[in-house]
Amino acid sequence: MQHSQSHRGQARLRVMVRLVVVLAAAGVVLAACERDKGDPAKISEQFIVGVWTGDVELVNSLTCKEWRHVTTDWAAEGDPNQEIDITHTTFDVVSEGDSIAEVEMSGMVTFKAQTGEVEVRNLNEMGGGHFTLVDESGWKVCDAR
Repeated sequence: MQHSQSHRGQARLRVMVRLVVVLAAAGVVLAACERDKGDPAKISEQFIVGVWTGDVELVNSLTCKEWRHVTTDWAAEGDPNQEIDITHTTFDVVSEGDSIAEVEMSGMVTFKAQTGEVEVRNLNEMGGGHFTLVDESGWKVCDAR
């Protein structure tokens, strides 16, 4: 009788250990699924400012792999000596799914050159801006218009 109770106790222990292992594995999977991909609006903002200021390294880090050849050229034409004021620019996430997000840019942006020249662009009059981001271990810009 004592042997039978010991055997049942060991069986229960094995079941409990297996249950703990399964729950721990499920927690790891869920944590991976719920990882923070970043804020699509903030990434779009950093991306476009990087393009305008010629920050090729930043732009490459925020761009999807298949589109880097395009954005590298764009950023190479930016001016690292200009100051960008996006105080009156908004970046709104219009859709966000598991693998794709869409961001709209609107408002005003001010470009200040080292020479003192100032250019203000009304993005609304220009049709605004639209960014498509894909999940590549975090949101990456994969189209901008």
